[in-house]
Amino acid sequence: MTAWRLADFPQALIDAGLEPVFDGGVVSINIPGRGVVKWTDAVSQGLVKVSRS
Repeated sequence: MTAWRLADFPQALIDAGLEPVFDGGVVSINIPGRGVVKWTDAVSQGLVKVSRS
């Protein structure tokens, strides 16, 4: 999964109400009411849906 490498990725997360966390090459997101979750875990668990408009 390389979506996080796109230049507009952080802004897309912010626009979706999620706070991106970049720490040591690992991308996580702070999901309100859930806490910080690794991006790959959030996608695999269905906490976020990845799409391109």
